[in-house]
Amino acid sequence: MCHRNRLNNIIKTGEEILLKYICTKDNIRTKSSVCPVCGDRTELEKSDIYWCENCKVPLYDKICECCGDKGRRITTDIRPVFPEERLLLEILLDKEIGTYDNSSVWNCAGNKYLIDGERIKFSVKDLKEKNADKVREQYEKFADAISYDSFNQYMDKFVSANKSIKEYGSALPSEMINAFTGVEGRLKELRFLVSTQNNLK
Repeated sequence: MCHRNRLNNIIKTGEEILLKYICTKDNIRTKSSVCPVCGDRTELEKSDIYWCENCKVPLYDKICECCGDKGRRITTDIRPVFPEERLLLEILLDKEIGTYDNSSVWNCAGNKYLIDGERIKFSVKDLKEKNADKVREQYEKFADAISYDSFNQYMDKFVSANKSIKEYGSALPSEMINAFTGVEGRLKELRFLVSTQNNLK
């Protein structure tokens, strides 16, 4: 199984546990985005995600299941940053290439980046000042040297630190798992350019 598929399975399992919904019309909590009573769309409740300083990975619970340390709350949503995005981040932040090679890098709610548990400054508006051709040129220059070694180690640590979620996922009915994974192959990717000059009013 490729790196992305393996990690997507981990994330989907975690989302099954973390995502909680509320129907404001019927005032009930549910595990579905559709209310089982009225059939209306439900609202997503926020989930807390913690950080283990020792293992340098996010936790779905306050206690790390790998080392036993107590985590500190960091965000409500988090996604891993793959080595390709990590390289792009180094380029965009004018860091020396390889600066984050051995770091645990994550993207948090609000498009904030977390590197080894510390938030870094990253402004989307500052990207407008970057020369896209130079960024692309630098990325292509170093893309062949991208390594998954450290990334895979942190993903394995992430799974160990959150092992009860993995165990919970194996107990899910296959119909529920297939409901999410079956959609992936039916979606078509569309590429488009968003311009502030052509916004609809």
